[in-house]
Amino acid sequence: MTKRMLIDDTRPEETRVVIVNGNKVEDVEFESASRKQIKGNIYLAKVMRVEPSLQAAFVDYGGNKHGFLAFGEIHPDYYNVSEEELTSIDKEVDEIIEAKKQAIKEREAERERHRAEKAAQYAAREEERKAREAAEAEAKAAEAAENGSETLTPVQEEAVTEEKIPAAETTFAPNESLPEAAETTAENGTLTEETPTETVPQEETAADSHKHPRKKRILKKRARKAQQAPKEEAAETEPAAPEQEKAEKEEKLTVMAESTKEEEETVQEEVDAPRKSSTYNNMAEEDVVEEDDDEEDDSECDFEIQRKLMKIRKLFHRSKIQDVIKEGQILLVQVVKEERGNKGAALTTYLSLAGRYCVLMPNRIKSGGVSRKITNVADRKRLKNIVKELPLNNEMSMIVRTAGEEKTKADIVRDYNYLIRSWNQIRLDALKGKAPALIHEEGNLIRRALRDMYTKDISEIIVDGEQAYKAARDFVKILSPHNLKKIKENKKGELPLFQRFQVEAQLDKLHDTNVQLESGGYLVINPTEALVSIDVNSGRATKEKDLEETALKTNLEAADEIAKQLRMRNLAGLVVVDFIDMKDKEHQQELLKLLGVQAKLDKMKTVVCGISSLGLVEMTRKRARQGLQTLMFDTCPQCGGTGYMLSGRTVYMQIVRRIRELFKSGRIKTNLEIEVHPEVAQYLTKAIVEDLGESIGRKISIVVNPQISREGYSLMAIAE
Repeated sequence: MTKRMLIDDTRPEETRVVIVNGNKVEDVEFESASRKQIKGNIYLAKVMRVEPSLQAAFVDYGGNKHGFLAFGEIHPDYYNVSEEELTSIDKEVDEIIEAKKQAIKEREAERERHRAEKAAQYAAREEERKAREAAEAEAKAAEAAENGSETLTPVQEEAVTEEKIPAAETTFAPNESLPEAAETTAENGTLTEETPTETVPQEETAADSHKHPRKKRILKKRARKAQQAPKEEAAETEPAAPEQEKAEKEEKLTVMAESTKEEEETVQEEVDAPRKSSTYNNMAEEDVVEEDDDEEDDSECDFEIQRKLMKIRKLFHRSKIQDVIKEGQILLVQVVKEERGNKGAALTTYLSLAGRYCVLMPNRIKSGGVSRKITNVADRKRLKNIVKELPLNNEMSMIVRTAGEEKTKADIVRDYNYLIRSWNQIRLDALKGKAPALIHEEGNLIRRALRDMYTKDISEIIVDGEQAYKAARDFVKILSPHNLKKIKENKKGELPLFQRFQVEAQLDKLHDTNVQLESGGYLVINPTEALVSIDVNSGRATKEKDLEETALKTNLEAADEIAKQLRMRNLAGLVVVDFIDMKDKEHQQELLKLLGVQAKLDKMKTVVCGISSLGLVEMTRKRARQGLQTLMFDTCPQCGGTGYMLSGRTVYMQIVRRIRELFKSGRIKTNLEIEVHPEVAQYLTKAIVEDLGESIGRKISIVVNPQISREGYSLMAIAE
């Protein structure tokens, strides 16, 4: 089926982007003019309040609420540290670095010594073996001469041995001793002789060899050679040529040296890893970072990077937020998490700029790498080499996103140049701006969709709206010009884009609480502020032969649909799913496996926690942007979002109790006028009102107002 990206921007109030496979919606994004995304935007902000108890600060960046800036998100460039403290930290860091260098030198010297000892031991064993073989050969020759047997030439004896001695059929584990006796056949009869064989050292166990495949292969090779030793000892051979013997000896010494190296490399000294920043801000969620762990980590250049990172870490642990920043201080911040409800936006001073194939982090040391979702080893190595060739200074890092897989060097360089230009412009605007001010906007939905949602399997991008079509072409021309041919415009006079591909009806279903499954089952989705509950019901799904099979098929279908609904509705937080009960453990594992596969396909980080003791499947999904419910719905002014309202009778009883309470406290001194909703007024009959007025000694009148809420009412004092 053909996969397309549909962009609807015919109205300025709303922009919609949909990914369809044929006519089936797979992903959707909305953006309204009144609720634009601010995640990823960079602001020039002002510190309004510092909270030592929280080790955080509240910052005015121009949003509806003050942003929350944790101490761990403050860049060391903002630290106010005395010269004496800096000197002390530098001295400590230098001592640690020197100790590391000395430890590395000592480790290498110990390895070389160990290798030399192993090689010498092996050479001594070889000399001993050859001497033993020569003595045994002489003894056999003397015995054969005494028995009057015919003496064979080495060539003849080798032929007899190869013809009459069967190969060993038993395979021995690397940690087992080889057989101590070998059978030798001669023309004059059968001669059984015990020959000592070399035993594999005790420390080379099967468990150890399992951890090191190369070592295991070496041990198996030794075992095969030892198995062939009885046949070699049974034959009288002439001394090998000096050149051949020397080459054989060097080869065996090389094998031993490599084996020793593998053993030594299993013992590694842990180095204090510098602390990573707690967030990767604007980077797409599917782009998990893997730091470069190359062989150059012990070079002087890497030691300099380690020195900087250690210094930053020590500064952080020795400082407090009240000593680092002050009220009124100006900071350059980036929004990490959107405002939500009564919570302000989460901010950071560790900036990042996302491109089509890369993410530039202009103020992070040694945080670059390649997305773990790029699994091809050769391609990963190629991309790392491309990033190393880029002219990045020591304060910058670059991440290759998943979209950069199999891309050419020209594509990566083009993306890098675009990000560098953006960063330079941000620096200039920050110097000219006055806090609070917007310095860099992440971009509208069209730009974000073309950057993050577009994949190579999308055959065409159809845009409805003249201005949106031009903006899409201009943006693609900068990032990936070779994809310009895929952008098409929905011409005037044609059917509306979403109606043409039968999308509208599918989008309307995203508002429903119930989601129907093809098998006849259905889902019930109930999102809350921090938790999403999903109930799976079999409904009319009765096609299978028994209950267990029906439950399995319905649950597997529901798992696919749940992953899709979480993605399209952008539900996040803790997700609790009540699947249909299954008794078979294999069926439960199959369900969890499918959920794990679907979680890996999600751009947002999703973790399947397993089945709880109550039989519920627990999942977590990271929240990166506003959900569909927040973007498209307002809180009900009547019920306040609860979904329930007090009945008219209940409100009537509340009014009566309130009046009596005010009377007993002596606060009613005049006649009263009560304004209520019509549904409440029907319970405040003339008899009830007169009886209530007599009980308090005042005159009460009722005013009906259909414009107010059913739960709302007012008590007003009127002159007598």
